[in-house]
Amino acid sequence: MAMMDEARPEGEARGPTFEDLTLDDTLNDLERVEVYGDSHIALQRLVHVRLLAEVAETYGFEATRDRLLPLVDKRVSDEEFVVRQNLAEQLRGVARMLHEHGGDEGYSLIVERVLRSLARLVVDIQPEVRIAAGESLVTVAAMLKPADLGARLLTIVVHLAHNDEAEDMRMTAAVLLNELAVSLGPELCEQFVCSELEHLARDPVFRVRKATALNIDAVCRVVGPAVAAARLLPSFLLLADDDIWGVRKACAESLVCVSKALVPEVRVAKVLPLMQSFLRDASRWVRNSAYQHLGPFLATLPPAAITPAVLAPFIAMAPRVDPPRGTMPASTPPPDAELSIFCAFSFPAVAFTLGGARWDELRPLFLVLARHPEKKVRRPISYALHDIARVVGPDLTFRDLFPVFDLFCRDVDDVRRGVIRGMAPFLASLHPADREACVPVLRETLDSVPARGWRLRRLLARQMHSLARIFSPMMVFAQVRPVAESLLKDEVAAVRNAVAVRLAPLLETVGAASLVLREDIEASLLSGATSGNASTRLTLARALEALAAELPPEDFLGSFLATLKRLGRDPVPGVRRRVAALARRAAEAAASAKAAAAASDALKPAAPAAGSAVSTAGASAGASAAAGPASATSSPEAAAALAVCASEPSALGGSGGGGGGGKAGAIAVSGASEATTSSVRGADAVTMSTDDTAALFLIENPDRAPPTPALAYLADAPGMAELLAQLRRDADAEVRLAAGEEVVVGARRGAVGSDEGRGGPEHDEQGAASGAGSESMLAGESGEAPGVEGAPEVAVAPAVVGNPDDPDAFADAAFASGLPSSAAVAPAVSEAVPPIPPAVDGSA
Repeated sequence: MAMMDEARPEGEARGPTFEDLTLDDTLNDLERVEVYGDSHIALQRLVHVRLLAEVAETYGFEATRDRLLPLVDKRVSDEEFVVRQNLAEQLRGVARMLHEHGGDEGYSLIVERVLRSLARLVVDIQPEVRIAAGESLVTVAAMLKPADLGARLLTIVVHLAHNDEAEDMRMTAAVLLNELAVSLGPELCEQFVCSELEHLARDPVFRVRKATALNIDAVCRVVGPAVAAARLLPSFLLLADDDIWGVRKACAESLVCVSKALVPEVRVAKVLPLMQSFLRDASRWVRNSAYQHLGPFLATLPPAAITPAVLAPFIAMAPRVDPPRGTMPASTPPPDAELSIFCAFSFPAVAFTLGGARWDELRPLFLVLARHPEKKVRRPISYALHDIARVVGPDLTFRDLFPVFDLFCRDVDDVRRGVIRGMAPFLASLHPADREACVPVLRETLDSVPARGWRLRRLLARQMHSLARIFSPMMVFAQVRPVAESLLKDEVAAVRNAVAVRLAPLLETVGAASLVLREDIEASLLSGATSGNASTRLTLARALEALAAELPPEDFLGSFLATLKRLGRDPVPGVRRRVAALARRAAEAAASAKAAAAASDALKPAAPAAGSAVSTAGASAGASAAAGPASATSSPEAAAALAVCASEPSALGGSGGGGGGGKAGAIAVSGASEATTSSVRGADAVTMSTDDTAALFLIENPDRAPPTPALAYLADAPGMAELLAQLRRDADAEVRLAAGEEVVVGARRGAVGSDEGRGGPEHDEQGAASGAGSESMLAGESGEAPGVEGAPEVAVAPAVVGNPDDPDAFADAAFASGLPSSAAVAPAVSEAVPPIPPAVDGSA
């Protein structure tokens, strides 16, 4: 190595050695950024410049002002452009910290130091640096006071727009004028920005004109329709007639946004002829861009302006596909597939604009798109089918859309996923009689899903609560209930969980007509409490969690309380954990209700002692009953009549009321409320949204979920206080955490058990049974630390406290190797639970 150094020419620079790249571990992050951010090695400067925003947030305002901002001033002129690029990205985080924690002095630093640095970076010769600086400039603009927007911010962009030597600077100015329009406001945009855009639209360099055409839409929205039509639209029309096809293509891409900013009369008079000229443009690229934006543009026009001649180009985007001639690779899509995809994506918007009265004009196009050989064309139609059904009405939906709906249910997974997501709202748009004639599609769809298609079954499971509200009680009992029961027994926990939290509407709908039929459903559900499969009992515990919050208190206490207390003494810790979390939330809700009642009484004027008593339990029960409508109860005669009807296959196949009869005959239900029956069957009861992430948070995170007010009644139920106290003394740490008991754990941790398995949704049958401990622990096979195979007992290290109401603390409160295993179940628990027979299939 020494010989090589001696042979190196004297003027040649030597690269960094290992010693040069070594960092001093005794320095904290702030000191490291100070020392190595000014290093002669570019890599060290880059690494530590990327830490600026994080270090500023960690060490506060004073450290940022005194020690980090001087480094920023140096690195603005760094010789490596990648360092300058990352510095520009970090400045938005530094400015945010100064704005939130610096007060007036911090604002002054933003204006004087940060904005000055961005002004230098935004004129950098490297486009990557300018882009990063422009994005940070937009972020900082939202922090500035109105008085500083013009003098401090707008002047930076105006100088760029008037840089006659560098066209890249003028292109950057066009982009920034558009992105800063919202922060600048209508007055500054009208006075200065419109003038600059008019100037840039006549720039001699076509790249500048193209950038102006692409970045005019936000300014049009901010200044308002009148100013946009008077000042910006003439410049846009001038650009649309440019000699360079790239400028015209940019106008075609911006046409929809510009049209939205104008009044309908101007759209029809000025913008519509412009779109028609783009569709006939000599350049193929301009025509393709115009066709891609034709559907969204038609959706901005008044329906009367969309004549058959105007609609004809849109319909021609998806011609009938003839068999291809000659040979081509199998992966090659049909020639019109690309335009057909754009047509399919915008078809619902055009249909909504035209309305159901003009459906016959779009029907041929719809059928072509629905039967297109390319799945990318059929997929957007499948996702929007329920929206189209609301537009065209029930009669046309049954005639034209249901055959396509039935076809999509047997299509490839990408297409089938969309139609299953919207199954409930689509069926709700039909007449009641037609709707119940189509109900067998539920079972057919479920049976057609392959074993590995658990995501499709989960989508179907998420429709159960809506499907239970749109069919008659007898149809729910005969058709929807079997599908729900099949999903409850699915091999994948994600499917079981999705349907377990959606059973309350099914019980309410059936119970509104017949208590006998409802009790039959309840008995089938509660039979899982004696199952030898721990996953079945865990699913039942999840279902009871949801039912306790949704059903009226008297219904849940009368039907499910005994089973809930039985599951609270289940030998599997995962099952007990669900019950413990439910009992804790109920106790917290009751305590909150009592505290609120006491505070309310303290604010009231003094009243006689005899009238001052407050029944907290009654108030809690009333609040819970108000949270969800109580099920209508039938007379014994009506229940008996419905029980007889339920035994007749013809009765089960009949259609409920609301439509005046069904295809197989109507069922006369005596004793049921007509208002309740119509509300259950009405399409208005369907929730169109299928995103239920927030609704499932309580079920998926029982230890972190807040108390539920509707559960307050459960805390006063017989035996619940004793059960909660017992669960807080449980031998399993996670059960005690779920019950609200603070648990001291060691620093050394084993694997934390979960309600699901470790193998993912497809392979969780064994893991779901484990909960917070596996079935092998129940047999007393494990005397080791949970999650650490063969690990001996060790001394507990300095402890941390885990509280289920504190997510951060709860994340640290995992199993430690010194905790007793879940095999050490309390004797009282073991004696209270009868032995569970083994499952027939041999599973846990």
